[in-house]
Amino acid sequence: MNVTDLIDEGYVWTGKRIAAVRPSDLTAPTPCDAWNLRQLLNHMLGAFSLHLDAASGLPVDRSQFGPEIDRVGADPVQPFGEVAARATRTWREPGVLDRTAVLPMGPVPGSVLAMLHLTEVVVHGWDVGRATGEKVVIPAELAEPTLEFCRGFATDAHRGTAFAAELPAGDMPGVRLVAFLGRRP
Repeated sequence: MNVTDLIDEGYVWTGKRIAAVRPSDLTAPTPCDAWNLRQLLNHMLGAFSLHLDAASGLPVDRSQFGPEIDRVGADPVQPFGEVAARATRTWREPGVLDRTAVLPMGPVPGSVLAMLHLTEVVVHGWDVGRATGEKVVIPAELAEPTLEFCRGFATDAHRGTAFAAELPAGDMPGVRLVAFLGRRP
């Protein structure tokens, strides 16, 4: 499966987690220790938009994807759906994977940005599911390519800033993925 199809599938999978969020869940803790669910969702929506701006060649502003900027409102379904629709359009633009995108961390190939985007969509979808009490299982077809990418991208230099230390994991690809990124499966 190509990365654009994986991104679409990731949005569908994460969208099911988003659809299960109740207003009372928005203050729930998440696997991202510093954030409650509202803050995580705000971060997700902002980070996704930042990625899509970069993929489209637009300038990005890191200050616009913080967890304190409320993008969720009363219900995360609508803003998530809007970002998902934009992602489908953006990642299917001719040549988008061949461009160089400029992120706050520096320039990256469009294909790397697409995999980074997929990682954010899938792993934060898992975070949302955990915050709402779901026993979340990331499908192998999403977890395996994402983990393969992360093993090359999430180096020790990123640990402690973008990713926590790797934790022991079991055999399931999704469990290995979240543990690799420092989450307790």
